[in-house]
Amino acid sequence: MNIPQRSTLHGIEVAPRPLAAYRGIVSAELLDEVAVLAAALDGARVLQITAAAYGEVAELVAPSVGLLRGFGLDAHWRVVWPDDRALDVAKRISDAMRGTASALDQDDLYAYIELNRRCAAALGNEWDIVVVHDPEPLALIATESAPQAAWIWRCHVDASTPSPAVWDLLRVFVLGYDAFVFTAAEFCPPHLDRERLVVLGSKATERGRFDQVLGEVRDSLAVAARLPSGSRTPVDEPTAATTR
Repeated sequence: MNIPQRSTLHGIEVAPRPLAAYRGIVSAELLDEVAVLAAALDGARVLQITAAAYGEVAELVAPSVGLLRGFGLDAHWRVVWPDDRALDVAKRISDAMRGTASALDQDDLYAYIELNRRCAAALGNEWDIVVVHDPEPLALIATESAPQAAWIWRCHVDASTPSPAVWDLLRVFVLGYDAFVFTAAEFCPPHLDRERLVVLGSKATERGRFDQVLGEVRDSLAVAARLPSGSRTPVDEPTAATTR
């Protein structure tokens, strides 16, 4: 099965955004908290990876990256660009994490892993922190090209009742991450290592847009600060039998 070269990562340019842009819009306490956390990671190389350059997640990541850059962190944003076959599989995986009954056959699994393998080859190894958003790029960590960085999986969807067949596959990848971050406790899927599980709490869904961006940056910095660089856990690739 051939996966077209179109399966790769594309960089999105984001200009630095100074903290002053948020003064008078969000609480001074939140601003000060973010500034302290950012100072502790001054100069860190941070890569944010999403499945799309549009939508709610992208609208959160773009200003977050700008703010990190404004703080002096070497922050970047890259987007997965799949071919049609891999895109179809990625969408079904995303739906399965939300509870849609689904299963993957050998060709599906191959397309998904090859998508992530091609994307990982374009990552480089210069990162201190890699933040992967949602399920589509989740398997990046399982590839031989994955950088030796602190890896964080940020799940934005309600994954409390995932399709068992697909979750059995994805959990193998998730357990390779140093931390998994969910918006609320009720969104977490079963059988995760509680020591690496981070729940942002219900307030994350109640914030206004500016508070949400600042809160997301604060929480991601707090998670990153406690992780050792280059702590990636080796991951064994699953077989199609895992998904049945």
